[in-house]
Amino acid sequence: MKTFSRIIYLAAAIVLLGALTVSCGGGGGGAYGTSQPAPPAPAANTLNVATLKAAGYYFNVHTVNFPNGEVRGQIHVDPAATGTITITTPLTGAEEVPPTMATGTGTGMLTVNLSTGDATNISITSSGLSSTVTAAHIHESAAGTNGPVVIAISLSAAAAPPSMPMPGLAY
Repeated sequence: MKTFSRIIYLAAAIVLLGALTVSCGGGGGGAYGTSQPAPPAPAANTLNVATLKAAGYYFNVHTVNFPNGEVRGQIHVDPAATGTITITTPLTGAEEVPPTMATGTGTGMLTVNLSTGDATNISITSSGLSSTVTAAHIHESAAGTNGPVVIAISLSAAAAPPSMPMPGLAY
């Protein structure tokens, strides 16, 4: 019975830990400090493939302390790429325009059909941000310049972390 109780405790702790998750589906507010993968986006969004291959889009995460963006990452695709690809992009404060002194980081991911420009499974994870996330987007613009939002990414968060140890469970 001790092993079973530990498994339940571990599962409960995993479910209850607070984390930032953003995706093109869902809703709710944001949290900060840790990260977990966001669920896949349910609806397709369309990007211009030529703009995408020219690094003309970027992920941006906005927070209370940095309303214009705390971490950013330019989306890069091999111009010779074809088919459906998954893109992973690192996010840092140094990529912001102007650069922030933020020490938080993040990762943006999306899957794109390079024949149609349909973008799915859009998600951002982040950690170490200075304050609560207020928005996350994909913007259109080259590195070093700011541009308009082309895809708004919904925010969702897990519940607050439990107090340790959780009462009522045998260890």
